[in-house]
Order: sequence, then C-alpha cells, then structure tokens
Amino acid sequence: MLDIFECITSVCERHDIRYFLISGSALGAVRHKGFIPWDDDMDLGMLRDDYNRFIQYARDEIKEPLFLQDGFNDGNHICGLLRIRDSRTTAIIKNDFYKECNNGIYVEIYPFDNVPSNVIKAKVQAFLSHLLYHGLLADYYGPASKMQYVGRGLVRMIGIRKAYQLWQGVCQRYNGRNCRDVDTVALPRWYAEGIYRMPREWVSQKRMASFEYLTACIPNEAERMLKLQFGDYMALPPKEKRGAEHEHQVYFDPDTPYTSYRNSDTVKKYLDLK
Repeated sequence: MLDIFECITSVCERHDIRYFLISGSALGAVRHKGFIPWDDDMDLGMLRDDYNRFIQYARDEIKEPLFLQDGFNDGNHICGLLRIRDSRTTAIIKNDFYKECNNGIYVEIYPFDNVPSNVIKAKVQAFLSHLLYHGLLADYYGPASKMQYVGRGLVRMIGIRKAYQLWQGVCQRYNGRNCRDVDTVALPRWYAEGIYRMPREWVSQKRMASFEYLTACIPNEAERMLKLQFGDYMALPPKEKRGAEHEHQVYFDPDTPYTSYRNSDTVKKYLDLK
C-alpha cells in the first residue's frame, strides 16, 4: 500500500494535485504516525477538481503492475470512488469474488463534492445519488431492495452509460458554486451518515504528517475532522473491536496474484460464500 501511495503522490506532486488522508488513515497519521496497527487499508480524499485531474494524468502515468480502477473502466465495475490496485497481489472484496475485475491490494481515493446548505436541495441531491448509484450497483450485482429494483429499472431504461453520466452529474451539480461544505456525495451511505461532511476550508490547505517512513498530507483541520468521525479519536477501541470492520469481507494475500484465486474454495470459505 505504501508503494502504491508513493506512486499516487508522485503524480500529485508533478501536477500540483491536492490530496489528504481521511478516515482511519488520517487517524493513523495523527495517533500512530502511520497505519493503525489493526487497519488493513489506506484512504485518501480529493476535492472533485483534483480528483478528475488526477484520473486524467494517472491513466498515462501509473503503469503496470498497478491498475487504475475507476467507477466504470473494469468490466462495468461500479464504484463511487477510485482504487489504485497492485495486480501482483490479492485483496478480494466479498461482493467482487465472482466478478471479472481486478482484485489486487489497493489504496482508495474518495471524491469530495460541494453540497448545498439548503436542506431540501441537499435531500434531493442525496436521493438522486442514492437512486442512481444503487440502480447501477443492482444492475452489476443484482437487486436486494425495493430502491435497487426501481433504480435498476431506470438504469436499464436509459442505458448504463447514460445512467452513470447522469449520476456523476448529480454528484457534481454544486461544484463551482459558493458552498460552505463538501461531502462524499458519490458514496450515498457515507453521505447519509454525514461523517465526512465538513467545511471546505478544513481541507483547503496542505499540512504534512509522518506516516510510517513517509510523509503525507492531512487536512489542515484534521483533529476537527477526526472528532466528527470518531468522537474521542485518541482513545483506543476495545480489543474485540479492533480490525473487525473488514474481517471476512476482504481476503488478503500480498504475495500471490488475485488471478490465482479464481473459484478458490479457500476464499469462498473465508468470505462465507456459496
């Protein structure tokens, strides 16, 4: 992950693209000066303009064995964020085991979009993002709720590519406008929970922090962001909750390509798949 991270930051430095650590990675930088000892992923954020520019340059500059997996370039693999994966390794997310997509170890990059202060406008944006995103997911994975059935019907009526473009338009509708806050509109679950909603000024300036043997950018108001997400973020969780979030949700093997695990009974058993 650190090797992938260095490739990401080299693109950012060459093209003056801003990023910032978020979630457990930001917490790790502040509390542990690196990874949380029981963490198993790395999360970055970018404001949408930087995110779009990063994808533009990374398509040409990030080379094999690394793979840039955006929301629509890997067998219609639908996702609201960007993953940079190492194809020599394995990190199979449970829902993707049966899909023909890249399942290497990854670093995630979350896009942050402007969100309106008007409550009605914000709810309309959230609803449309939720409907279209889950409709796209349902078309890829199969529907599991009434909302997903409705969304899938809409996606199939207008076509998956047009639906994807429409969803992206909804997410980015308020960019370029005078909005106070940003949020992960493209990830409806997190948007609904509000744990990433924060004033744009919190991430507008660069601040460096130690992260293992590297340095990384964190939000200039990282402590306020972490308090919003975790409350008393310096307090360690009980031992039984450490590392539980991804347990039996992602199968890792840093020494073997994911292609070696096609239809693997070992992975099926670990992920509790039929």
